[in-house]
Amino acid sequence: MIEYDLRHRIWLLSTPTTAYAPGLDDDGTPRHVRRGPPLTLEQAAAGAEEQRYSC
Repeated sequence: MIEYDLRHRIWLLSTPTTAYAPGLDDDGTPRHVRRGPPLTLEQAAAGAEEQRYSC
């Protein structure tokens, strides 16, 4: 399944056993947000917010 969060500019690509969440920085640069066990789009968005403010 593929989902998109417009506000955080991330995609969530998920299977029954894994998830990958790539996204775009504010300037449009592709970035890695998360890869690992399944998660929801909301969890991936929260991870994107954490990364944005930890830099």
